[in-house]
Amino acid sequence: MKTVSILSFLLLTLGVDSFAQDLSGFSLVAHYTLQETAEDLTGNQDTIQLINAPYQGTDGVYSFGAYLNNALGEDSTLIHTPKLDVLNDTAFAFQVEFRLDTIRPGKPIVVAGDLWRYLGMHINSDTTIRAMHNSVLYVTTSAPLNIDQWYTATLIHYKAGNGQTEYYLDDQLIFEIEGKLDHPENDINISNTHFGQGSSYRGFWRNLKVYEAAETSGVSQLRGRESLAVYPNPFCASFVIKEAQFMGAPYTISDQIGSMVAKGVMDYNEVRLTGLPSGIYYMRLVSPEGRIYLQVLEKLCD
Repeated sequence: MKTVSILSFLLLTLGVDSFAQDLSGFSLVAHYTLQETAEDLTGNQDTIQLINAPYQGTDGVYSFGAYLNNALGEDSTLIHTPKLDVLNDTAFAFQVEFRLDTIRPGKPIVVAGDLWRYLGMHINSDTTIRAMHNSVLYVTTSAPLNIDQWYTATLIHYKAGNGQTEYYLDDQLIFEIEGKLDHPENDINISNTHFGQGSSYRGFWRNLKVYEAAETSGVSQLRGRESLAVYPNPFCASFVIKEAQFMGAPYTISDQIGSMVAKGVMDYNEVRLTGLPSGIYYMRLVSPEGRIYLQVLEKLCD
């Protein structure tokens, strides 16, 4: 299948930036709306700590821009979750909606860890996002941030194998890195500040959500990059995945700009995509063992 080989090469060339985030393998364990309440709506966790982070109605709470113990007066602020066991040596995800009212380069937007800041997102000097992994900052593919615009930051960590972390901005993958997390056993909080630098961003936070892997066995969330045996590809109305072990596996299909256009569960290993225009699509499938498969598809007819 020469076409499949060409499409597989295209996938490797494009990377995975076109894929939208998928939290279907995770369960919500905490949701802090931060809208006039510090309570976790799921009832699973204690209240979040808010020090000089006033409520702003539907805009959540406000972060004044400096770490509480490193500044005096109104600039000092702290938004800090209780200890979240899901962050301790498991597969997990967390996300928060944020809006900046001032661009302050080098300031963190969201940080996991107090003693060893092991995951997070910072604002770069050109107002793009920098990804933090084990306290090291990395350049991402994000577009520059705008003042007074809401964004959603999502971080997904897979524990299995060598470990893998994905960073999303508004549902689009902007960075990923392989590696396990190095942090003390009980360093399991999420906050708005990088404690070691005594700083935080200036703006709004709302809808902080924390997720755990739906399955926590040793083989769940195993990270993979295998392609699928798809026939035919290119296709017109439907295609078949030959491997029988994918029966019942959830999948999503995205277009070339990363928007999800279809999702479902494998039934008789056939997927029908009628009603979509011709073009290139991307399939993401999670096997029953938790392995993730990515495949480029080409649709030849509308």
